[in-house]
Amino acid sequence: MYAIVQTGGKQYRVSEGDVICVEKIDAEVGSTIALNEVLYVGADTLKVGTPFVEGASVAAEVLEQGKAKKVVVYKYKAKKDSQSKQGHRQPFTKLEIKGISLDAKAPKAEKAEAKAESAAKPNFKSMKKAELIEYAAANGIELNSKSTNAEMIAAIEDAAQRNDSVGGVLETAVIGVPAGVGEPWFDTLEGVLSHALFSIPA
Repeated sequence: MYAIVQTGGKQYRVSEGDVICVEKIDAEVGSTIALNEVLYVGADTLKVGTPFVEGASVAAEVLEQGKAKKVVVYKYKAKKDSQSKQGHRQPFTKLEIKGISLDAKAPKAEKAEAKAESAAKPNFKSMKKAELIEYAAANGIELNSKSTNAEMIAAIEDAAQRNDSVGGVLETAVIGVPAGVGEPWFDTLEGVLSHALFSIPA
């Protein structure tokens, strides 16, 4: 299956797995976007848009945001003592085609899921030291203000991993308590929680 899509005022023939460079699109590297301006879809049955194919969409992953080679623009006017030289590098976005869908809901759902996942996991490497300290304070994590960014990131990730381990044990222990049961079960629960907390490495 292949499709002809339009983006940035240009048209591209794409198939799954193709890598293309298009006019700059505002999207983060690693995110998945949907190209909804599909003019033509070639499969078992051909579909031609008027101008776009209804419900068709192309899912693509952003691989790179870059600039093309420099183009030098030189202007000169004879006998006018007028000359100018200017360089230009056209920005582009490199995409990898992940799939062609005749149902536009699939790429949108994938895009929303990727956004939710990226929002749930903050990018610590892009944070400044003050932002790392603020994040740690909001989550009850102690940091040494004299540490480097790499040391702070390692401490935050280590604390998050320990919290995930405790959360899993707590959930397992609580689910294991039958409804309407009295003190013996809660004594067992207390023992499980104590074992979990003492098992956490320093």
